Amino acid sequence: MSTHDLTDPRTGRVRTQLQPGGPAEVTAAVTAARSALRGWAGLTAKERSHRLLSLVALIERQLEVYVQREVAGTGKSDVDARAEVLQSADVLRFYAGAVRADLTPAAGHRLPGRESWVRWEPIGVVAAIVPWNYPLLMAAWRLGPALAAGNTVVLKPAETTPDTAVLLAEHAAETLGPGVLVALPGDRDTGRLLVGADVDAVAFTGSQAGGLDVVARAGLRRVSLELGGNCAAVVLPDAPAYAYDALVGACTYNAGQSCAAPARVITLRSHLEETVERLAEAMGARRAGPDFGPLNNPAQVARFDAIVAESGAGVRRSGEVAVGDGEAGGFWRPG
Repeated sequence: MSTHDLTDPRTGRVRTQLQPGGPAEVTAAVTAARSALRGWAGLTAKERSHRLLSLVALIERQLEVYVQREVAGTGKSDVDARAEVLQSADVLRFYAGAVRADLTPAAGHRLPGRESWVRWEPIGVVAAIVPWNYPLLMAAWRLGPALAAGNTVVLKPAETTPDTAVLLAEHAAETLGPGVLVALPGDRDTGRLLVGADVDAVAFTGSQAGGLDVVARAGLRRVSLELGGNCAAVVLPDAPAYAYDALVGACTYNAGQSCAAPARVITLRSHLEETVERLAEAMGARRAGPDFGPLNNPAQVARFDAIVAESGAGVRRSGEVAVGDGEAGGFWRPG
């Protein structure tokens, strides 16, 4: 199987190479998770909680390593990457506590000669397939509840951002046990193979087209989907002055690569010209580099350029690209 070059989004230079997981690697990953399932599921909630907290502690001790790996794959600033790593640790900490809460419906003696019992059991091996825009945080959202409930997980990171997933799996092997969390770096073909493998559930975050493909391949197995798409923002004439800067900030956060980015603005016809001008003014003041990072990969650059080229906008206003030394070859685009 051929290797793929992984580039640094800020410089455009090759930083490492990835050999996507094929049938043998997928089978090995799922087998390892299946082998670890009985031991992990058999632990008490208290013990699983303690082990998850040990993983959280290790993440926080190795914070700088996680930050640099997240930066390398995503091109985010140190500040944004650090915040996301800490949020990821906090998600795992939350579920480590939640698993010990008594949320089971009450059991007891309801009818003569009858006693009711409620028993929660893990689903089994969960395939978690996550995107590149928030690699570690998206993984934590899937891993936290799955691991806390006693499932084992095969984590398939996006092709361009496997860095933190691999490190997390190494640390999970130390704290949770071998095979409880397995990282499976690869491309879309790797993900398709994983969905069709011997897993019991699939948690997928990505595009609508990707979600439909997952559903088709998963058959009757349980599927959790978080699919791409964003909403419009409504700006009324009495909106405060800071609303326009806030909207532009939301549009350019993570270089616009977020489902929370408002892709459209709706306003009253009587307020149209003012809204357009103030949004254009705010966007013109945003600088790629100091204010937001690069696009993630060449495919994103091509998509961005196509959207701009095909736009029928009557008003165009671009900000500056003000990148650092050695970053001119990165995947930068202005607001």
